[in-house]
Amino acid sequence: MSAIGPRTIPSAYFAKGEACARHRAEGHAERVRYAFVAEHRGQFSVRAMCLCLRIQPSGLAAWSKAPSSKHAREDARQTELLKVA
Repeated sequence: MSAIGPRTIPSAYFAKGEACARHRAEGHAERVRYAFVAEHRGQFSVRAMCLCLRIQPSGLAAWSKAPSSKHAREDARQTELLKVA
């Protein structure tokens, strides 16, 4: 039995706005995969992890060079404030 993934379901089956939410979720999952690869770079081959996680090494490089979002910077700032308190 084959799994039904987001790429196999035509967008006509989604209500207006659902397709956008689906794409945002895919982007989040991809960022989680990139973070996993970055965290485990010393334990496993980057090429092997990219292959297993179905991400492109070039996408990993672009992700690692991209600046942090405003939200991520604010989260880090608040985390540091909590550690000090």
